[in-house]
This record gives sequence, structure tokens and C-alpha cells, in this order.
Amino acid sequence: MAKVVINKEKCKEDAALMRDFSFEHPEAKKGFQDSEKELFYLFIVVGICHQINWNFLVQALKKIREQFPSKFTPEYMQNVSDEEVFGWLADYPKKWRLGKRFKRGELVRDMCGELVQKYEGKVENVLKKSGNRMGNDNGLYSLLKDFQAYGEDPLCKKSAVFIDLIY
Repeated sequence: MAKVVINKEKCKEDAALMRDFSFEHPEAKKGFQDSEKELFYLFIVVGICHQINWNFLVQALKKIREQFPSKFTPEYMQNVSDEEVFGWLADYPKKWRLGKRFKRGELVRDMCGELVQKYEGKVENVLKKSGNRMGNDNGLYSLLKDFQAYGEDPLCKKSAVFIDLIY
């Protein structure tokens, strides 16, 4: 049986080439009507998605966004209560998968608080700071780690999903 051999020099070469990759601004690919609202929506959905059916979560948060647009903002949500966040998900049939009530509220408050404090409440400003780069200290993967929901994911799966959805 053949062994798999990793060519470390080739990996370093490829990493050096990819270090400064940049991509088009998100709305160029996705055609968002209001890019900031869409980016924020996806940022929150991906950030709190864990053991919840994706389709359910997308629809539940879309309903909140449409019915209560003044509440679906970083400024409001940085102070949202655990009970309110849990209420958004109250119709989920597998309640045991929702975990502890406070965790998702904590994640939402952290994501929105960081956005307001560091990025003027705009996901677009996170993207601008990254220069549409994925790697390096100011690349998008690194910047997303500043948000608890994304930073607690050691394999960066949430970051990868978010980036895939917007680019």
C-alpha cells in the first residue's frame, strides 16, 4: 500500500501564492438588493447555527427580519435578551437541540456588540478591513475569529460557510 507524502516545500510555495488572493465584493456575485442587510442576516444565521436545521433557522430569522425590521439590526440585537432569541426558535420541533437558552443570545449579543463597537455596525466594514483577502492577520478568517460565534469554531466551519454564502 502506498503512503501519502506531503511535500512541505510545495505547500509553502502554494501558501505564498495564495496569501494575497482577493475576491470580488460580495454583491458582485450574489446580486444582493441591500447588501448590508443581507450580509448581516447571513452573518447572524451562520453565527448561531449549531445543531439546528438550516432551513428552519433561515426561515425563522427571515420571519423576524421581515416582521420586526427595527429589531433586526446590530444596534438592537447587541442588547437582545436570551428569552427573545429563544423565542425566535420556539417552533423548532427538536427542542433538545437548542441547547442552553442563554448561549445563542450570548452569541448574538457578542456578534452585534463587536460589529457596533469595531465596525460601525456593518458587516461590510469587516469585509473592507479584510481587503477581500481570506488569509493573513487582517484576512477575513482572522477577523471573523474576533466574534465569539466564529472564533469558538476551531475548524472555521462557520467562517467557511459564511464566506461561501457571500462570495
